[in-house]
Amino acid sequence: MPETPIQHPVLRRLFDYWRSLRVDGRLPPFARFDPTTVPEIMGRAMVIAVERDPLRFRYRIYATRSAMLSYIDLTGRYVDELPGDAERAIVLGRLTRGVADGKPTVIVRTSRAPHDFVTFESVMLLFADDGETVDTVVFGMHRLSEQPAWSTDASAPVVLSEHTLDD
Repeated sequence: MPETPIQHPVLRRLFDYWRSLRVDGRLPPFARFDPTTVPEIMGRAMVIAVERDPLRFRYRIYATRSAMLSYIDLTGRYVDELPGDAERAIVLGRLTRGVADGKPTVIVRTSRAPHDFVTFESVMLLFADDGETVDTVVFGMHRLSEQPAWSTDASAPVVLSEHTLDD
């Protein structure tokens, strides 16, 4: 298997596990996904349902650690209800691209936490009951550092890198 730009070992294991679920290069169905296979991801994962006509994304599970950091649990709510215009635009854009191209992605970004900036890495994994039409998205996330990032808008998230993964 080719090397990935994924830095955190837990996220690498999650991506490798997702890759093992694929058959003939098709996207795996979410029903085959067992998060206990990579138990370290529990509490650090978001599961997002894809709705169509119109295209909308709903948090089925909002990561416990993200909820603790942001003081908000978005489970059951739509991504377009995210507070913060910049954050909402980034997340909606990434999800829309992922649904369109069917490619997993690794993202490194810095966001504002209640008392500081946090740099974290996330892996976006796509699932499809029919092997092609994305119906579920899983984000696995892990903190890389608590170093501040520079931005002209102290509340705006900063995307440091984003790479489509070879699947």
